[in-house]
This record gives sequence, C-alpha cells and structure tokens, in this order.
Amino acid sequence: MGMGVIRATHPLLVMLGGLGACATTPRAPDAWASVGCDITSSGKPENCVVVDEQPANEGWRDQALAIVQKGRLSRATAANAQPGAQFMVTVPFALDRDQAQPFAH
Repeated sequence: MGMGVIRATHPLLVMLGGLGACATTPRAPDAWASVGCDITSSGKPENCVVVDEQPANEGWRDQALAIVQKGRLSRATAANAQPGAQFMVTVPFALDRDQAQPFAH
C-alpha cells in the first residue's frame, strides 16, 4: 500500500464489530485474509483488494472482502486520514471444530 497506510489487526477497528469476523480469539486463527482499501471521507472502505490470505484458495478471500466492505472506519480515523490514504486490516477466522467438515478436493 502507498503513503498514508493505516494498519490494523485485532480487534479489527470499530468497523468490523458484529459482522461475523472472529475479532478476538484466544488462539491463533485457523485462517486469515489481509485486505487493503482506500479510505473515503465518510469512512466507507472503497476499492478493496485482498493482498494475502492463508490458507490460499479456500474462500477466505471473498469472506474477508464482504466483511470489510460492509464496515466503516471510525469518524476519528476517517477525519484524520489524508486524501488518498489507505488502510489494511487482517481478518482472522476461527473454525468451529465441532462443525468443521473436510474439504472435498
């Protein structure tokens, strides 16, 4: 990401609260995706792209994009962002081990 990048990890800023992401886990996440977006003056993420994900190609990319694009940065963060600023956030996912099904490849 370019100049003015804001990096965030747990607890995923104010914008992701209650949107299905596992914001605080007592153990390492089972999967994650890092998403980078432009910051609008209203705090709405725009032009979001996944820059990394683990494990790759298992659908976490789309889930992380959906979560981040539904969110909004705090007013203070948006107000302090310079024009053209971007942010990056890592969305962690924890699997419910009782409900986990093996992937069919």
